[in-house]
Amino acid sequence: MLRNVRAGPKTLRTTWQVNTTFLLNPWARVWLTEILKVLGNRIFGMDLAVDPIREGIVWHYRLSCAAMATSAGAALAVCGTVLQALLRNPLAEPYLLGISAGASTGPSS
Repeated sequence: MLRNVRAGPKTLRTTWQVNTTFLLNPWARVWLTEILKVLGNRIFGMDLAVDPIREGIVWHYRLSCAAMATSAGAALAVCGTVLQALLRNPLAEPYLLGISAGASTGPSS
């Protein structure tokens, strides 16, 4: 579990420790080896011993979130590439054409 982190040089965790804590242990302890076992069982048909509850956590919750985040990131990357290709400017940004201003009207209305 995450402990309270006080500001100070001796009590702050390193970035690596915080990232691995959130990756492997946000609410339930499911370690990387168990994640690989679940993926091996489900995708490649292996017969590795995994707790059914942890298998459900990985397969139903974490995998769907990771897939959605990956597809959203890929879609944003494609949009940025298309914008740069249309304007023939490698430094093009959404503010150049007013895309950001138009996108901000959606949440405000």
